[in-house]
Amino acid sequence: MLRPLLIALVLLPLTALGWGKEGHEIVARIAYENLSPATRIKVTQLLSDTPGIVGPEPMESAATWPDEIRSTPQLPIIIFTNLNVRNAAGTFSLHYADVSGEHFNPETDSDHGKSVVSGIQRCGEVLRSTNSTPAERREALKFLIHFVGDAHQPLHAGRQTDRGGNDIHIAQFLNRKPAKGFNLHEVWDNLLIQSRDRDPARYAEVLNANLNRKKHPSSWSNLDPQSWIEESHKLAMTRAYLDENDQVITNGAVLGPLYVKDNVPVVELQLIKAGYRLSVLLNQLVK
Repeated sequence: MLRPLLIALVLLPLTALGWGKEGHEIVARIAYENLSPATRIKVTQLLSDTPGIVGPEPMESAATWPDEIRSTPQLPIIIFTNLNVRNAAGTFSLHYADVSGEHFNPETDSDHGKSVVSGIQRCGEVLRSTNSTPAERREALKFLIHFVGDAHQPLHAGRQTDRGGNDIHIAQFLNRKPAKGFNLHEVWDNLLIQSRDRDPARYAEVLNANLNRKKHPSSWSNLDPQSWIEESHKLAMTRAYLDENDQVITNGAVLGPLYVKDNVPVVELQLIKAGYRLSVLLNQLVK
């Protein structure tokens, strides 16, 4: 018989996965490269147990930590008590904001107030407060680095009816056809990124060069997480859920080179925006 804790782990929502490890590390590296020198030092000091460390590694580690703690669901979490979250198991709903209608509605598109929007807002409150302890600030920073990435993954603002594409079975992606196939959410979490480059550091360097080569729209400086979800939901509905013939993707679909060609640029732009916006946010919050 399965123990109750194991049963709970099996039933946890798959929509909480976010970008895969590569995607979150790419966002963190882009953000690090665009921090002010003073903020780099403060962020690194807050995240690292090793004095004098220099580089993006602490931010990369923080970026994947909120997904890694799924393996220890009873790990205490201290900053989300206002959302009735006290351990890692309670953080799952904070990774996404699947939408029930045409636009995000915090009343209907959250789990008792828990969504990636409220998660980002709470992290910001903790980092702004002069009353926050170092432990609270560190935890808030780690979650914020992760959640900003999640908010820019289009299927983290997908349809509630299919749990952000988790319930849409993909029989084949490019030449990969495993026995169990994939789901559409996994395609956007991992496979589109991996189809381009499996080295996050190298990929982030290329994307950051693109960011700094071009003048970006003023909308990129918009730091309202609810508007990020609106952007992501629009991309989910107009790109992620449609195949190369603009037909709605259904169970058993085969996604080939044209789907990849159409959507890798979408993924790359979302990674760039997430990294840039995270850097702007941290330059404001980490004093």
